[in-house]
Amino acid sequence: MDEASELVQQAAFARSEGRVLDALNLMGRACTAEPSDTKLRLLLGGLQEDLDLFDQALRSYRKAVDMDPSEGISWCCLARILGRLDELDEAADAAQQAVTINEHDAGWWTLLGDLERRRGQENEAEDALNKALELKPDHPKALYALAMLKRLSQPAEAQRLLENAIASAPDYAPSHRELGLILARQSSFAPAHTCLAKALELAPEDPWARLYLGMILTMQNQADQAVVEYQRAVESAPTWALPHVLLGNRFSQTAQHTLALEHYQAAVELAPSNGLAKLKLGKYHYTQRNYSTALDILIQALNELPQGLAHDETRRLIEQCQNNLDS
Repeated sequence: MDEASELVQQAAFARSEGRVLDALNLMGRACTAEPSDTKLRLLLGGLQEDLDLFDQALRSYRKAVDMDPSEGISWCCLARILGRLDELDEAADAAQQAVTINEHDAGWWTLLGDLERRRGQENEAEDALNKALELKPDHPKALYALAMLKRLSQPAEAQRLLENAIASAPDYAPSHRELGLILARQSSFAPAHTCLAKALELAPEDPWARLYLGMILTMQNQADQAVVEYQRAVESAPTWALPHVLLGNRFSQTAQHTLALEHYQAAVELAPSNGLAKLKLGKYHYTQRNYSTALDILIQALNELPQGLAHDETRRLIEQCQNNLDS
């Protein structure tokens, strides 16, 4: 056995024992021993990614691509980590490179389709996902990603796709979670709760499942229980702004103003460029007649909201703040 292979085995053993720093060191040494081996660079990047060392993983994957641009798996790994870092344009370009090199891999087409969906390129996303399903009709993540694309415009089709995804991969928690929300929107609350319970059984720390459960409870006028689930979502994802927005909404509705302000401010601090969070905070200050503060925040929100999202409401609130300040 050569030195690099031995170091890889030692790294795998160290990882299995929880000695993550030793594993990283050993994989780094393996890459040094065989500096032209792209597979070793990908193994190092995978280990870094598993440990949430995303910037380091990105460097490793870029190095692998530079070493051999004809290797599709390197482009695929690069696309995946860029997607995790929300660098969606570059991620989609990398995924396109991967499927150009090998157009017969359903997983790579699925990755491209999901990235295009997240970029808002719906036609490109649907084309890529349909290509994945031509290659592998029961591909669970392609079915799931296509359902995500259609869940608002074609909920019945999205439901069918998710049911097929679950039949293909019963242990894939996101399919259960998304099906639960679609069913709840149809007021089918009992099966919706069954889906969310299964999602949480499979992935107990999934903050989206907690958030959806809170939303479903809100639909059922069980707001106090919903607050508990939103708080659990915060515990699972402390840096996520959306649960704080929903908690702020609830506390604002019940005139718990200190708590409402606390959560709206937390949302803005966690997501400083999130126009929706700023709209909620500005609207709160408006209801409390803090017109000057509200105006400053609402102007920022208007500049940061996605095109077409709540722009009319924000402009109306800005005008009303100005009128109150002028009177």
